Amino acid sequence: MWRRESSGSPAGRLRLWAALAGLALWIAAGWTPAAGATGFSDVDTLNVHASAIEALEAQGVFEGTACAAGGPDTAELFCPYDPIERWVMAVWLARAIGVGAATESASTSPFADVSDDEWWAPYVTRLASLGVTRGCDTEPARYCPRGTVTRAQMASFLSRAYRLRAGGENAGFTDVAGSVHAGNINALAAAGVTVGCEKRPARYCPDEDVTRGQMATFLHRALDLPPAETFLVPVEGGLVTPAPPKVWSRAWIVYDDTFGRVLAEHEADTRRAVASTTKMMTALVVLEAADPAKLVQISENAAGAGESEIGLVAHEDPWTVEDLLAALLLWSANDAAVALAEHVGGSVEGFALLMNAKSARLGMENSNFVNPHGLDHRDHYSSARDLLTLAVTAMEDDRFARLVQARRFYVPYAPDGSERASRNRNKLLDRYEGAIGIKTGFTSRAGLTLVAAAERDGRRLYAVVLGTDDHYRDASTLLDWGFEKFTTVTPGRTGAG
Repeated sequence: MWRRESSGSPAGRLRLWAALAGLALWIAAGWTPAAGATGFSDVDTLNVHASAIEALEAQGVFEGTACAAGGPDTAELFCPYDPIERWVMAVWLARAIGVGAATESASTSPFADVSDDEWWAPYVTRLASLGVTRGCDTEPARYCPRGTVTRAQMASFLSRAYRLRAGGENAGFTDVAGSVHAGNINALAAAGVTVGCEKRPARYCPDEDVTRGQMATFLHRALDLPPAETFLVPVEGGLVTPAPPKVWSRAWIVYDDTFGRVLAEHEADTRRAVASTTKMMTALVVLEAADPAKLVQISENAAGAGESEIGLVAHEDPWTVEDLLAALLLWSANDAAVALAEHVGGSVEGFALLMNAKSARLGMENSNFVNPHGLDHRDHYSSARDLLTLAVTAMEDDRFARLVQARRFYVPYAPDGSERASRNRNKLLDRYEGAIGIKTGFTSRAGLTLVAAAERDGRRLYAVVLGTDDHYRDASTLLDWGFEKFTTVTPGRTGAG
C-alpha cells in the first residue's frame, strides 16, 4: 500500500522501522545526520513534514505548543507522530489564518470544559465565535480540548477557515461515502491540501487521528489559499444552530452556497422520486456534450413523451439545442427532454447512462436515472442532498443559470401556426425576493418538488424540498429562515502570534 499522509498505520510503522534500520547502517558506516531543519530536536531534514514545520515555525504558529520542553542542551520536542489535541489545533489554525485569539472583552469561553485561565482558551473561543468549530458536545457545550482530531473533522475545520466550497467533483475516495464531512473532504482535495492516505484504492481514512506533523503539512499547503474574509454565525450568537422551521416536505435541505455550509436538513439522504427536478441533470449533460446551435430532429418517440409537453410534432422542422433546453427547464417539457436525450445519447437508454456517469462523478451516491424527464419509475430516484449537489454544479454554468432565471422564452411556432407556451413555470421567481431559479416538479409518486435558489445581502442560499403539498411555501420558509437566522462577521486580522 502507498500511504502519503499517515505514518500511524501498521504499514507506516513498518516503513518507519525499516528507515531507522537503514539509518543505523549509514551511521555505522560513518554518515552523520543532517542538521536539524527546525528548532525542535526531534525534527530533522529527513522528516517528511520538516519543510512545513520549518515554515510555520518561522511564522510563530507553534509558539507555546511544543509537546515537551527541552533540556539545558536540547531543544523542545515537536512529536510529529503524536495525534494533535483539539486545543493545539485551535491555536495553530487561528494563527495560520490570521485571526489570532479572542479579545479580552470577548474572551469568555462558551465551553464548560475550557477554563478562561488557560492561555490558549481565547484561541478556542475565537474559532468558536467564527463558526469554525462548534465543540464536541452540547448541553452543556463542551470542546474536549484534550481530545484528538480525526482527518474528517480536520477537513471541515479547514474548509470553514478557508471557505472552500463543499461539493463539486468527487475526489474519488472510496471510504467517505455517507460521511457528513464528505463535501469538505472533496473540497480539501480539490484545493490540493490533501491527497488522501492511500492510492490503490484511493482512500482518505476519515476516522484516523491527525498527527501533529500531518496537521503542520495540511496548514502549510493551505497557506497558498486566501483565508475567509467573513464568517457565517447565528444572529443570536452562541454555538448551537437555531432550530429550523416547521415544513411539510418529506425530505429537505437548506444550504448557504456562499459559505459552503448546510444550515439544516431532514431525511436529506433518503432516496425518493424527484419528478422534473431530474431535468437539471438532463440539461447539465446536454450542455457539456452538445453545441447549443445544433439542430435536433424531432422523433415520434419524443413527440409522444406525454404529460407536461411543449407540443413537439414528429418530423416538424428541427429545433436548436438551445430552444429545446429553454422548453426543458422553463416549461418542464418532457418531449423536449426526450428529443435532447436522443440527440446526445442516441436513445433514452443511452442518455441515462450518461446521466448516471455524471452523477457518479459528482458523488451523488443516492441517485439513479432511467429517463431524462423524471416521470415515475421504480428505479429512478435521487435525494435532497444529491439534488443540491446537482443544482450547485449546474448553476456554475452561466448558460444554465441564465435560462432558469428567465421569466419568458421564445420557441418556434407549431406547424399549424399556433403559438407554443413561453413562460417559466417556476412561480417562485415572482413570489420570492431575490429568487434566481431553479426547477420545479410534480408526479403522483414524488408529490410536489422544488429546488430553489435566492440571493440577498451577498449570500446565495439553496433549498431543496421533496414530497410536499406546497413546494413554494416550504422552500420560501426555509430560505427565509436561512437568511434571517444567520449573519456574517468580519474578523480583524492579526499576525501569527
